[in-house]
Amino acid sequence: MVVHQEYSDKVKSILIQELKNNMFITSESRLRSADWSIVLKKAFRSDFILKPINKKVVEMDLLKEVMQLLSKRRFEEVRRVEVKQKTSLKNWFSLYSVILRDKEEIFGFAAIIFIPKICRHIELSRGVIYACRHHIASEEDTMFEKATFENFQQEVRPQIEILGNLYRRTRRL
Repeated sequence: MVVHQEYSDKVKSILIQELKNNMFITSESRLRSADWSIVLKKAFRSDFILKPINKKVVEMDLLKEVMQLLSKRRFEEVRRVEVKQKTSLKNWFSLYSVILRDKEEIFGFAAIIFIPKICRHIELSRGVIYACRHHIASEEDTMFEKATFENFQQEVRPQIEILGNLYRRTRRL
């Protein structure tokens, strides 16, 4: 059980570090994608063997929170970062982050979408999403969440499109 928590904690620290880098809080060297891939594979394996994830993507609290914030609140700056990485013929991951700034308040959301074994088409593959929220003012205001999906195209792609539309809307305001 300790191993399971260890890899979950590593994924969480990767997400927080990426958010801090994107918020320009730290300039520590980023992890290489090969390092991410190893941690994600081990976290995924331990999540499915030791403690299965029962939450689905549409049930994610962090997803609902960022969508609500983008649709109802104005910010001085909204920045989005996307990094896609195909680490081998067998697996793929993508990192998304959204940084929101309003006066001195800065916080961000990050998610890693991980597909451990690609079907014939990546869009039909199953996988997991690890998500995190980090508030610059308080380390205690960090939240971490996991969810699974059976079909990337049906369950994840629509959520990415909704977030993209909300982001583009904030750019026009």
